[in-house]
Amino acid sequence: MRILHVHETNVDGFTEDVPTALWFTYRYVYSPAAKVAIQRIRLNQNIKLQQIAHLTNHIFTQGYLPAPYRPLVYWETQCGVRLAEDTNITETLAHGFGVTEGKAIKLVVGELRRAFFFTAT
Repeated sequence: MRILHVHETNVDGFTEDVPTALWFTYRYVYSPAAKVAIQRIRLNQNIKLQQIAHLTNHIFTQGYLPAPYRPLVYWETQCGVRLAEDTNITETLAHGFGVTEGKAIKLVVGELRRAFFFTAT
């Protein structure tokens, strides 16, 4: 699958790739054999997606998961590091998380959130 990037020129005249989508998958704690679904959210729509919390809210607002699951979800990278709700999405993408289908971040469903997190800075 080909990933398209928007090219932006910064003040110095250099061109950098800016991802136009965020990729994520679901991981169900109590059903590890569940089929994995990978979703893509386009970042160039009129959706406020500045922090991971905005992404979580978008998923529940769109009905991708039932509302009672909201306190039972948290995000983690493909290597298992938890992402705080206030983690900046742009910085998350800059660290390489969620930029492609193969590097999708995970929405873990079915476990109460714990207090230790990684914030991409």
